[in-house]
This record gives sequence, structure tokens and C-alpha cells, in this order.
Amino acid sequence: MKPKSTWRFILTLTIGLTAVLAIMMTAFSLPAVNSGINSVPIGIIATNDETFQKMEKPLRNKGFKVSEYATAYQAKAQINKRDIYSAISLDASGNLTVYEATAASAAVAQALTQIGNSVVTQQKAIGSAQINQIIGKTNDVNTIKALNQKLAQLNAKTAKIVEVRAFPKADSKGTGLAAGALPIALGGWIGAVAIANWHWYI
Repeated sequence: MKPKSTWRFILTLTIGLTAVLAIMMTAFSLPAVNSGINSVPIGIIATNDETFQKMEKPLRNKGFKVSEYATAYQAKAQINKRDIYSAISLDASGNLTVYEATAASAAVAQALTQIGNSVVTQQKAIGSAQINQIIGKTNDVNTIKALNQKLAQLNAKTAKIVEVRAFPKADSKGTGLAAGALPIALGGWIGAVAIANWHWYI
């Protein structure tokens, strides 16, 4: 015979469920509110210490843990070993390359891509201002033509993205793992409910 519910039992159950719900809401909301980059290891491939220092400081301020590498080969080896998530290379000509591992962390790869594009955008703005200043001070047709060509080349400049460790071609965005999370969670919940209520049926 099933026990009868009393007002004390109902009140206790209500308070208990409210407390559990509050804890669950806090547990799920805090990571979303406080999430961000925190000591994420990445690499910088620079031709000299000056370039490294120039790139290191803003990346550290964003929460990255930065290491210096002499060559792209070394940086990619560390990415494959999962010692770093990504690396940024800036050569002597100012060409920027981002080496990513989307399969390791799509969020970090996206963040580094945005940073790389931001650096290139700044390069374009500074370079365009300098070229336009020179154009404004000359009347030589050939010089103006050459500078306009350089300006066009500069405007076409983009950050080069190299994928070191990507998701499989069959699931290039990694949606399969994300899609499987909900059924796994629901399966665990259903199993817990069934076990918790099993004694009512025996």
C-alpha cells in the first residue's frame, strides 16, 4: 500500500525541489556568465624578438598563455601534440598566418581567426594612410600609378588560415558530437527517474 501524502511531506518536497532547481540553475548559468579565455596555450612564430614582444602583450591581455617558436614546423608539432591550441605567424613582410586546430577547440580557433583578421585590418589602415599621404605629396604619374598598385595589393591582403587538426570530412563542423549530447543527457535522466521510482512497482 502506498503511503499517504501529508502537508509536511508536500512542503518538504516542495522546498527540496526548489533548492535543487536553484542549485541546478546556478550550476548551469555561472559557466556561461564567467566563461572566457583563461591561460589557453598558443604559440607565436616571429622572425625577431621585437615582433614577438609586439604580438605577445595583447594576446596575454586577452587571457592567452603565449610561447615563442622559431618555425612553423615546431609550432605545428606542438599543436599535434596538444601542447598548444593554435599559433600565429608574422613574417618579415608582415604576412600573417594562423595555424588552427578546430578539432581541439572550435572556440579558440574562431578567436584566433578574429584576432588575425583584426591585425590585418590594422595593417591595412596604417599602410593605406601612409600610401595616401605620399600620393597627396607627389604629382609624378608613374609614382602615383605604382603607389595605387601597392594600395590595391594592400587592400586585398587577408590573414591566411591553416588548419592543422580539423574535424573529419564527414562531420566538418563537429555537429555529430554536439547532436549526441542531448540524447545522452535525456537517457541519463530517464534512467535516473526509472531507478528512483522502481520501488513503487515491486
